[in-house]
Amino acid sequence: MEKPYKFRSLQTFCNNEWMVNNQKRYRSVFDREELDYVRVELALYNKLFDSDDWSASLRLKCIECATLTEYCNRVFDVTVRKEENIFYLRDGWGIEAKGKFWKKGAYKWQAYVDGYLVGERSFYVNEVGEVTNLHNPYLEINSIKLYNSGLNGWQDQDRKYLKKFSKTNTQYVWAEVTFRNKTPKDFHYEFHLNFYKNLQFLYFHFRNNLYKCYLKFYQQYIRQLLNFRFDIFQHIFLENMKM
Repeated sequence: MEKPYKFRSLQTFCNNEWMVNNQKRYRSVFDREELDYVRVELALYNKLFDSDDWSASLRLKCIECATLTEYCNRVFDVTVRKEENIFYLRDGWGIEAKGKFWKKGAYKWQAYVDGYLVGERSFYVNEVGEVTNLHNPYLEINSIKLYNSGLNGWQDQDRKYLKKFSKTNTQYVWAEVTFRNKTPKDFHYEFHLNFYKNLQFLYFHFRNNLYKCYLKFYQQYIRQLLNFRFDIFQHIFLENMKM
């Protein structure tokens, strides 16, 4: 029998604030100081939209990756209404007091539908310190520079940095971001890069995870040189941007 759903996503977040279009502030890297609950969202496309209701047994399981310790195993019997094009199930695990439950490490949420594993999402907890608008114990941005290049622009050695781009001649807008590491501790981090059009409209959002193994490569240097810098590159295609 054909399944009445199609897996869409499994996302993690900690801030329960509602955003536009029924969204959350999705993240996969957190600091212990900020955490009370690590929340999870399972999204399924309803293949019987506008046709029939259907029921299922959903399971959300959270485990620690290193020891395979099971933190929670939650079962939900749900009915998906035919009016729902996308079905969401949200839950979480932790305690009210921040910094008291989750420890530094790597974890994983798993989602099951009627006993079948449909999706996994890894998330990471650091122990460096909470980031605020006024204080960042992880990193300090040194520079953000933009340049025009092709698909493999990260290989360019002779870069011409620009503030204005021609729609006719621009292939990709690349962002070169350099920053200083401020802690001798190894950590995971999640990088978000927003491109705005006319300083108001969010034209493009890029989200990238750089994991512990990357920083491990530089660990001996980071511990000796707190001014150590490294670059991140990402691009967007100027298909319809008017400049």
